[in-house]
Amino acid sequence: MFMREEAGQAGAGRVVPVVLARQQAVDRLLALDMRGELTTGHVRLVADAVEVSLRTVWRWLAAARTEGRTGTRQRERFTVTPQLHARLVLWCGNAAAVHRELLAEARADGDAGEQDDEGAPSPVAVPSLATLHRAIRRDLNPGQRAALAGGERARRAHDVHLRRPQRLLGRRPQARPRRGRPQR
Repeated sequence: MFMREEAGQAGAGRVVPVVLARQQAVDRLLALDMRGELTTGHVRLVADAVEVSLRTVWRWLAAARTEGRTGTRQRERFTVTPQLHARLVLWCGNAAAVHRELLAEARADGDAGEQDDEGAPSPVAVPSLATLHRAIRRDLNPGQRAALAGGERARRAHDVHLRRPQRLLGRRPQARPRRGRPQR
């Protein structure tokens, strides 16, 4: 979602991402508001430029005034913590085994009768297996994921340190020497 350069250019597409345009526009509108110069015309101009409704821009301004944010709200999501990473290492990257372990712990904690401040049983949130997989894909790079399953040698296969493409060195890749009896 980008802003269009000119209305006359057909298919030109957007130039500035809406998120960036929102942040810049809300900052400027707040500055006008602080000076007491903000009008509906200013808000309408931003709404037309960013291609959103007038009401949306007023909501952005309200969020900036009350919550102090000019951008979008950050979503809370499940992430791989150091403790979860340690479990993944123990299970060699097996997310299903880690998930089973988390479920077993949650059941054991539920049976132990843990309670929150109000005396009600506290629910222990265990992510679904799909959420766990998604967090691992998002938070760990391919080398880290390979290291979980195959160790350091597998991680190094994803490392680019001290590697040069053969074509840049002006050499052709050489075949590995064969071991065993020489052929005649």
